[in-house]
Amino acid sequence: MIFSMRLVVLVFMSLLLLSSCKKRKLQTMEVIRGCEGTYLRSNGLDYCICNDDLLDGRESGTFIEVSYIKETHCKTDKVYCGKFHDHQMADGIYKIVRIK
Repeated sequence: MIFSMRLVVLVFMSLLLLSSCKKRKLQTMEVIRGCEGTYLRSNGLDYCICNDDLLDGRESGTFIEVSYIKETHCKTDKVYCGKFHDHQMADGIYKIVRIK
């Protein structure tokens, strides 16, 4: 009886854990680089990327498959030129989660 209860609890906890994991879909986006920062462009919007070091070695205009999440703030020691980014932007700052 105790074994079956433990098994039920174990199965329930496993299902709960698996259902809470959110798979992020990969999206094809274009890398946009400028002195004002690094962006990923999709559907006419530019997404400002916080952890753009993951894109080192990828030139502006390159298309990549990526998944991302929205961030509330960005820790960086990079210095940008202060120039206004002249393309329509998505709200917020984004962090790359995965690159294929």
